[in-house]
This record gives sequence, structure tokens and C-alpha cells, in this order.
Amino acid sequence: MMNHFRRNALQLTLAALFSSAFYAQAADIPQVKVTVTDKQCEPMNVTVKAGKTQFIIQNHSQKALEWEILKGVMVVEERENIAPGFTQKLTANLQPGEYDMTCGLLTNPKGKLTVTGEATKDAAKADALLSLGEAITAYKAWVTAETAELVSGTKAFTDAVKAGDIEKAKALYGPEAFWSVAAPAWMIKHVTAHLEDHHPLGRLWDIDVFCPTSGLIKRSAIRQPMRKCFICNEAAHVCSRMRRHSQNELAQVIEDLAYDYFRGQR
Repeated sequence: MMNHFRRNALQLTLAALFSSAFYAQAADIPQVKVTVTDKQCEPMNVTVKAGKTQFIIQNHSQKALEWEILKGVMVVEERENIAPGFTQKLTANLQPGEYDMTCGLLTNPKGKLTVTGEATKDAAKADALLSLGEAITAYKAWVTAETAELVSGTKAFTDAVKAGDIEKAKALYGPEAFWSVAAPAWMIKHVTAHLEDHHPLGRLWDIDVFCPTSGLIKRSAIRQPMRKCFICNEAAHVCSRMRRHSQNELAQVIEDLAYDYFRGQR
């Protein structure tokens, strides 16, 4: 009986010590509350110290959203599927520098996140991910310039589809290209997934990344969700397999996306 009592007392003591250590560690991490409305983040400018910070994201908008910390076009940290009226927490380990915060809709202005202080011991790992920043920015500018040719081609393609001229539509099908890039495949996949998800024309692109040793790099390998249908927002591969939408519907959405984007570039 005495041994059983001592064993239970020891277990309770150890549990209390671990619990105290956990809460003490959590208490050392500073918290920042960010509220996302239909138009912006509140506040739009946030300053934190280098290292770990817990962001408490409140969705006060009318739609589910994802909140991201960006360095250029790179997604540094993100929290997805925050439903209206709900709050989620995100703990980020950030290095000194200037970052952007997404604030709901892509048309909303981005917030500014400033990280001050000295670099932490994880700086080398973070630098490896962000070292392509300038190249990525240049690539994004090149992609934007190249898509200027999409307007007339898209119009001709959608007109052919609407007219039922499938052979002409096939002949006008969008361009394809292959690039050989000297960079880790998972890093390239992060960039291409970001372009597909966040560029105004990204939903029209299908960018695959192949690694010489690992083959096709899927979104699941970098913990990114499957692509969604640009008509109903359900899983794109399901809509494609079940042929949920007519060719005319698809052609109209493609034409509208291209028109809206290039009208805004004038």
C-alpha cells in the first residue's frame, strides 16, 4: 500500500513539474493579436522581436480566410481556413527583417510586419529558404510580363470553345514550357504553389515540379492544400473527373479572369 502511494505521488509530482515547465515556456513567447476585417488587418503595422512570436488571428470578415506572413513572394508562415467569427493561433520563429501580412482578400492591402533584434540560431536555415528572394521577385516580374500575351490568345481560344470548334480550340491551346532550375525541388514547389494560389492569373496555370531523384513533387509534400475549382471552389480534380462544369462555363471564367487582370494593368 505504501509503495503504491509513493508511486502515485511521484507520478503526480512529475506531471506537475512538466506542466509547470510547459506553461512557463509558453508564457515566455510574446503574443500579438491581429484582427482581419473585410478590408484590412487591424493593426496594419506590427513590430516584434526576432525569435518566436504567437500571433492570435481573429477573423471578423464575412469569408473564411488564410493569414500569411510573406517575405517577398515566399510564404514564411501561414494559418489556413479561419472561419468567420473564429480565432486561430500561429507561432512563428522569425528572423530580423521586413515582412508582409495578408489581410483577407487578395485585393486588400497587405500589412507590414517588422522584426527587430539579433538573428537567432535558426538564421542559417531561414536564409537558405529566403536566399532566392531576388531571383523569385525577378521571376515573378518576368511571368507578369509574359502573361500580357495571354489576352488575345485566351480570347481566341474561348471564342473557339463557345462556337464548338474543338479542333481550332486544340490548335490554340495554351503554351507549355520546361525549365531546369538549380535549386531544391521543395523550394521551387513552394514558389510555384504560391504563384498558382496568389497571382491573379495563377488559377489558370498548372505548374508541375519534378525532382531527378524523387519524381513529381506534390503539394502534399510541402503541406499545401489541393487546388480548388475556380468556379465552385471545390476540389479541382473532383470537378474535372466528374465534368461538373460545361465548356462554356469554363471559357467564360477564363476570359473574365484574363480581362479583369489586364484591365487593372492599364
